[in-house]
This record gives sequence, structure tokens and C-alpha cells, in this order.
Amino acid sequence: MLGLATMGVITAIGFLIGRHTDLATLIQLLTTVMVIVQALAQIIALTVLRKRQPTLRRPYRMWLYPVPSIIAFVGWCVIYGYADKNSPGRHPIEWSLAWLALGCVAFLLWSRFEKVWPFGPKEISEEYLTEATPEPAAT
Repeated sequence: MLGLATMGVITAIGFLIGRHTDLATLIQLLTTVMVIVQALAQIIALTVLRKRQPTLRRPYRMWLYPVPSIIAFVGWCVIYGYADKNSPGRHPIEWSLAWLALGCVAFLLWSRFEKVWPFGPKEISEEYLTEATPEPAAT
């Protein structure tokens, strides 16, 4: 129920913002937020996962690792860095950072309410996956 109410409030805020801005501005703002939250975070998460769990079975291989990750990270940073230049007067970098800060505040409020890190005990439960034994084929 709380998740549904939260999504309703976020949708209402987006609707109100959308009524006072043009579509190009909304697309630019959403793209800059996506670069921070999805693209850069995924590249960092991949590197952290490979460092923390080096023996984890991986269903794929990245050729020349970490070179593709570094190139992707630099490329996304360039795209993000040019967002303000490509949209003068709209300030997508500032808005994306504000949106990220709002997400951090929401996380802190939630963690305070649930009494989890950083307001409760630190719970680390990394499980190392091992290669599963293949199941016998059905005959």
C-alpha cells in the first residue's frame, strides 16, 4: 500500500512538472538521471562485484576487462557533462543531482523508519554462488 501511494505521489509531481515544461526538457532531465542512476551505477557495480566475489561463476566474459568498462564510464561521463551545454537554460545536471539527493533523503527516511543501516545494525549478506550441478535430463 505504501509503495502504491509513493508511486502515486511521484506520478502527480511528474504530471505537475510536465504541465509547466516542454517535452524536450523532460526528456533531457530523464536522460541525465538515467545516466547517473543506471549507466554509471551499473559500471561501478560490475567492478565492485568482480572485486568482492572473484570466484563467482559468470555466464559471460568481458573481453579485455576492465578496458570496456573504463571506456563506457568515460563515455557516459562525457554525455552527462555535455547535458547543460546541449540544453542551455534547462539545467539538467543540477536537476538530476537534486533528484539523486531527493532519492538519498527518501532512503534515509525509509532506513530510519525500518531501523536498518545507517540507523541500525549493518547487515552484510553476500553469498557466493557456486556452479550448480546439472540436473539429469528427463527421459
